[in-house]
Amino acid sequence: MVSEKREVPFEDLVPGDIVHLSAGDMIPADIRLVSSKDLFVSQSALTGEAMPVEKYDTLAGVVEKSGDEAAPTNPDPFDQSNLCFLGTTVISGSGTAIVVRTGSHTVFGSLAKSVVGHRTLTSFDRGVNAVTWVLIRFILMMVPIVFLL
Repeated sequence: MVSEKREVPFEDLVPGDIVHLSAGDMIPADIRLVSSKDLFVSQSALTGEAMPVEKYDTLAGVVEKSGDEAAPTNPDPFDQSNLCFLGTTVISGSGTAIVVRTGSHTVFGSLAKSVVGHRTLTSFDRGVNAVTWVLIRFILMMVPIVFLL
């Protein structure tokens, strides 16, 4: 059975969906590559890297790895060559991938949750507040004096 390619909104994606990527596309969710051809992705929104990173499916990664390299015990997800993340864009190449996570369960979504927390006051903030209250008191005292004069 051959299925047709079609565009769907990000909100309609669920884990297990197949996504086709090409140059200029924004990654719609956290995905795992199944196949790729010269796929370069800009992860600057998440990592701050200026240069695009080459991403490739697992089979291509096996060919390029040497046998004496030890695998890290807890690898950084951004270093995984077969994973792409929501919020990144395809610079060049093409690929096919499977959706792994969507929405707030993505890496980008977890970053957004951590940023929304309560912000502590810095010494600069406390200084600005102190000056503001001094100016407010000064204005409140000067307005009646000006009217009396």
